[in-house]
Amino acid sequence: MIYQKLTIKDYHLWIHLGVTEQERHLTQHVLLTLDIFFEETVKACENDNIQETVCYASLTQSILQQTQKKQFKTIEYLSRFIYQICKNNISQKNKTQVHIHKVSPPMPFLTGGTHFVYGDDFSNLKG
Repeated sequence: MIYQKLTIKDYHLWIHLGVTEQERHLTQHVLLTLDIFFEETVKACENDNIQETVCYASLTQSILQQTQKKQFKTIEYLSRFIYQICKNNISQKNKTQVHIHKVSPPMPFLTGGTHFVYGDDFSNLKG
């Protein structure tokens, strides 16, 4: 089997995210990375047809629209929420991982932000 993975890296979102209501009042900068591993051959590799692959413009637009309607207390829940959007928009046969990077949590001395990964197990895949 040929290894095929699509990565959407560092998609910028501004999310109402935080433990307290005060923290959620203003949006916080989040970087989203998605890894999608294809279990079956991506036909667009052979025919260059956009209809035969994941349209990442459509997927990211769906994520943007749905995350703007909600407030989130944790990056863990946000990760799962986005994972469900992905699973509803792409084939269930594909494996998906959601990487969330909360860029600047309001904490002193934390300069690298916080990260969380949620999704399917990729440990048995190569690449």
